[in-house]
Amino acid sequence: MNTVTTHKKTDFGDVWYVNSTDGSFRFAIYRYDDDFETVYLSNVFVSEENRGKGYGNCILDATDNVAKEMGAKTIGLKVKKGSFAHRWYGRHGYSDLTDDEENPQFVWMTKSVETK
Repeated sequence: MNTVTTHKKTDFGDVWYVNSTDGSFRFAIYRYDDDFETVYLSNVFVSEENRGKGYGNCILDATDNVAKEMGAKTIGLKVKKGSFAHRWYGRHGYSDLTDDEENPQFVWMTKSVETK
């Protein structure tokens, strides 16, 4: 699977956008300038016809690898409470941290980066 990665420097930190060239999936990883110990997974999308084919697992693996390369200790993400994605992230090692202050329908989840 071919991907295109675009890096942007923003007013809060760095963002890397990853898109498959055929539109099968996309996601973003970002890191705040004032917190190098945490990276965040965001904007995860897998096209409907490609769900159940392992793309989501590959996205999580890629995020783990990037976090390790950056020396991060934690990966964070925000997801709608009780959704399929919330349960799916939980099965992949993420745990609830706190409700989102701006929208209590969402929860922040975290996972420790394993350094083996």
